[in-house]
Amino acid sequence: MELYQMDFAELSEAIFTHYPSHKGVIMTIAEQLEEKGLEKGRAEERQKALAETYASVRRM
Repeated sequence: MELYQMDFAELSEAIFTHYPSHKGVIMTIAEQLEEKGLEKGRAEERQKALAETYASVRRM
């Protein structure tokens, strides 16, 4: 059996096609996932900057 991996855009489009009344719910979920991703990215950037700062202080 061949597996097919679908990205979120494809999945949401398929759901919109079959269940148009669910579009608002899907968009809310997508927005929440995007915000979580942005928050995680910002947290990772802060952690990296902090680690670089600590490393530069240790070298002094």
